[in-house]
Amino acid sequence: MSPCLVWIHKLDSSGRRIDTSSGLILQPNRVAPALQTIDSATKIEVEFANGRKVTVDELTGWSGTGDWAILKADTGAFRRSLAENRKMWVGERLIVFNFEANARIIGGVDIGGRGSPAGFGERIQISPPVAFEAAGGPLLDPDGHAVGILGGSWIAGTLRQFPSCTAVT
Repeated sequence: MSPCLVWIHKLDSSGRRIDTSSGLILQPNRVAPALQTIDSATKIEVEFANGRKVTVDELTGWSGTGDWAILKADTGAFRRSLAENRKMWVGERLIVFNFEANARIIGGVDIGGRGSPAGFGERIQISPPVAFEAAGGPLLDPDGHAVGILGGSWIAGTLRQFPSCTAVT
């Protein structure tokens, strides 16, 4: 598992896990999941690559149209893994953490195009689509540096469907 990847466990009021997705360490003490993956959570448990877990209930920023959130979480030892000012091009092969048959796997995706859905800003379409649980996880270049966050064009109150998954840089 990449050191920048975290698992985001959505908790209900009794502390029971009700959903799991991915997230990305952005900087010390800041973790970014897709907003849709933490919607309606009472608290959130962040699980790091080394197995350490912290429970958080503080959101320091978010964007509904960008489908990202920033959580304040003790990230412990931090290794910067973001690619600075990296451009991506259509046809480029990148890496994602995906889910198949309840197993976490690593796989390749291609940038299939770019678009700007009304009200959402620029999006990068990837192919093949990834599972909902991959939302919030990093889009990695071949060197393992995060170049984007998997998200979607999500509108509050809609069903969790990914007709196409997108990466938000």
